This record gives sequence, C-alpha cells and structure tokens, in this order.
Amino acid sequence: MFKLEYAILANEKERLKQVKNIAFFEKELDEVEGQVHITCYKNEIGFVDETIPYEGEYLVEWLHLLNTGILQLEDKGYFAMLVPDSTDVWLEFKLLNKTVCISEVQTGENYKGFTMTTPIKSTKTFWSDNIEKLELFQEILIKTEEFIQEVSSINKLIVASRGMKKLINTFHLSKNVVNNILISAD
Repeated sequence: MFKLEYAILANEKERLKQVKNIAFFEKELDEVEGQVHITCYKNEIGFVDETIPYEGEYLVEWLHLLNTGILQLEDKGYFAMLVPDSTDVWLEFKLLNKTVCISEVQTGENYKGFTMTTPIKSTKTFWSDNIEKLELFQEILIKTEEFIQEVSSINKLIVASRGMKKLINTFHLSKNVVNNILISAD
C-alpha cells in the first residue's frame, strides 16, 4: 500500500488568493507551501494535520520530484530523491519488474542536486517496502492532478508560474508513461 497526502492550509490558501502579479509571486517564492504525508504500509514520512499550523513543505517541489521519479524509473530503473528539508536522508526507488522497492535511507556522502539516477551509497536504511509499480505511479498522478486543480481553484494565476508549469509538464510526461504501460499491458 502506497498513499500520498498533502494539505494546503488556510493561511497559505489566503496568501495564494492575494497574488495578483505572477512576476512578484515567482520572485518571492514560486512555491505552494503545506504538509506532505507518504505512507508505505506501516512506514511514514511527514504528516498531514490541518490543526497543526506547520506548512513548511514545498508541495510543488515534492510533486515534481515524485513525477520525475516515474520518468526515471521507467528510463533507468532507479531514482533517488533527497527528502526536502534534509541534508542526508533520501527516498530511494528501485524498479524490480512490476514492483518498486522504496527505501528511506541516510547517506554520509555529499551528493550534488536533489535527485540521483545512479545508486547512492547509504549508511543506514530506516525502512524498505515493495509497492506495485502501477499503484505507486497512479497514486502520484492522482494526487498531482488533485493538487493542480486545487491550486487552480484557489487562484488560476498561480498555475501560470514557472514552478507550476514545470510540475504540469512533468505530470503530463509521467501520465503518458503510465498510459503507455497500461496500453502495453492489454
């Protein structure tokens, strides 16, 4: 079981509603802040609880990284993403035929960038689970589409920002990959 949740809290929704100038938005932050919660069976990263006023996760970045993961898994069979707000904790994804092994790992190495497509050297594994590939991919796509629609309903102008355009483009590429998987499975 793989579950992805996010929340845009009331304060952030209000901030987004006030945006009238996309250039200012992009210069200021070009991001939608909120909460993220990933569940792999009994293992969890983050949380979603709208009663807690923490909204420090960059939702556009999280979703962009996860959609990039779909593309990289299909292309290279491997993808690792630095857990946002961390310096050495990564989510590692390894394609094993029709399943994906997802692990939360720590590394002592200082990798450049937020993503890797070659295996990283981990010093500690916090947890590891195997998820059906299509289940993982579809959950990411469903939540990404919900997020894009929610942001658009808050303020259509935000969807035209550089960050959102990048997410939307990656989402469409990922969706095409999943559609091709489904077609070839028939």
